[in-house]
Amino acid sequence: MSFFVNLLALAVPVFTLQVYDRVIASAGISTLWGLAIGMIFVIIFDYILRMARSRIMQSVALRVCVLVGQRLFDKLMGLPLHMLESKPVNHWQSLFRDVYVVRNTLSGASALLVADLPFAVVFLGVILVIVQTDKNYLGEEEGSLPIVPGMQATVDIHTGKRSWTT
Repeated sequence: MSFFVNLLALAVPVFTLQVYDRVIASAGISTLWGLAIGMIFVIIFDYILRMARSRIMQSVALRVCVLVGQRLFDKLMGLPLHMLESKPVNHWQSLFRDVYVVRNTLSGASALLVADLPFAVVFLGVILVIVQTDKNYLGEEEGSLPIVPGMQATVDIHTGKRSWTT
């Protein structure tokens, strides 16, 4: 599901590129209408996918919380009474708070980050393909990436060029 959510995230930059290349260059209002209607469908579908992913993560969090909490409670009920009385109440409360920390880790923003992080490489690859395609179309020189100056400098450093210095 994360694959499709991240794939749809590429729709806005591609829409912007198409507006610049096809609509503004040739004053194609009918093309703009088609692209805008398509973007509306993409945004609606993206919203539906994100809500479905959110519900899946909530159900995972609920299952984790119930299972781990139930096991912890069963373990506590199995302890001898003198061991329960020997430790302060805050100790036992912290155990249950730790269950919530585990639940939030497995179903919160960090879990979505782990699922979405590999797509950063995919996005950079798509940007590279688009830039190389535009350069070949415009007849520009190979080897320079006019994406972001920091990215240009990084690529130049790794390739041994010094175009970023004066």
